[in-house]
Amino acid sequence: MIPLTAIPEAAARARPWARPLVIGPPPGVSDDDCGTVVALVEHLDTDGPFPDRIRVPLQLEDGELDALAAGAPVWLTVYGVSLQPFSLSVG
Repeated sequence: MIPLTAIPEAAARARPWARPLVIGPPPGVSDDDCGTVVALVEHLDTDGPFPDRIRVPLQLEDGELDALAAGAPVWLTVYGVSLQPFSLSVG
């Protein structure tokens, strides 16, 4: 899967409270090594430890839909030493 280069209009309309954000590579890492992604940032009305949610739209690459239909797993790869709560969804 690869990140989309723009937030789909339907997604932006469905979440008018979310703000678009371009997320670049961390300090010291070049854009060539780790490009930028677009995201929607939603502030959740909660007192919990995670007040914001960042949603990055992804697109399947060639062959991935067939692999999923054949039962291949979806892997979530996180770089760093901690794994924040997450979810995966379609649509």
